[in-house]
Amino acid sequence: KAVVSTQSTGRDAFKSPPLSGLSHYFFRTSQQLNFKMTRVVSLVLLCMSSVVYSCLVKVETNVASATSSGWGGVASRAVDGNTNPVYRGRSCYHSATNGDNTLTVELKGSIPVSSVKVYNRADTCCDQRIDGATVWAGDHKCGTIVFDSAIPVYEIDCKGVETSAVSVHLSGDYLQVCEVEVFALEEQPSETVDE
Repeated sequence: KAVVSTQSTGRDAFKSPPLSGLSHYFFRTSQQLNFKMTRVVSLVLLCMSSVVYSCLVKVETNVASATSSGWGGVASRAVDGNTNPVYRGRSCYHSATNGDNTLTVELKGSIPVSSVKVYNRADTCCDQRIDGATVWAGDHKCGTIVFDSAIPVYEIDCKGVETSAVSVHLSGDYLQVCEVEVFALEEQPSETVDE
């Protein structure tokens, strides 16, 4: 089953007759396409030459810095590409104090940030410390993390704010982050499809 929506008006999409249990959707629109798919076996998207679509891409980060670090948990661990949530895996950042702590990730240029993923430490001694941490895109507050033991990764919406740095801030407890990933919507023109 696939539910497709666009922000434009008129007949933007039509569904072809099913073929071997598959459904094919064809689009002719200049608007952003949003998909919600459940139990999809295959979805074929044919883009005409006039279509511009957006792809969510992971942004390449540059360097990370922090107001403090302790127990060997240097800031660079938060952008090392390793999402291991166990501290002994040596891939988590750890602040030196439980005061006012900020972890900052520099981007390679100014980028419209769609969302930020924060990977929490999973050790049960300390996983709850992330509660109340705030995520920022430059000077814009994207949101606040509310701890849930069932959630290992928190994805915070930054609404496309353009910035060259994102940060995670926490006051009153140790800040521990095992990875920070930054995502942006990138517009890409379609290629011409020959019929």
